[in-house]
Amino acid sequence: FSQERAPTSVAYAENQSMFLDSLVGDAAWRAKYARDVNGNPIPFEIHEEKIRSTKPFEVFQLRSMLSVSYLEKALYELPDEDITAERVLALADEIEIKIQGGYSARPLLSVPHLVSDEASCYYQGYTL
Repeated sequence: FSQERAPTSVAYAENQSMFLDSLVGDAAWRAKYARDVNGNPIPFEIHEEKIRSTKPFEVFQLRSMLSVSYLEKALYELPDEDITAERVLALADEIEIKIQGGYSARPLLSVPHLVSDEASCYYQGYTL
């Protein structure tokens, strides 16, 4: 894996991480490689049930991830004189409501990528 070999960009490592995380949930991958304890493929009905029960809701996770990037963009566009704790909190609320349709269970400002300088501007890799 590239994370083990320097130099690797954070964006590349995160992109690879998200790809590998999503790979094992992919129906085509599961149909080909997922097996029970006896080595038999998982029945199609189980794959179908998972897709039908989870696919419609994946957009919520995507919107949650997009909110981080949109908040970061909005923060960088804020004039210096407008940067106050109150304005940043209000901006986070505005972005959550606009992108997600309401507040999420995890407050937007609790995402460490926004407050860590070495992690700034690469959360977009998650949504690729």
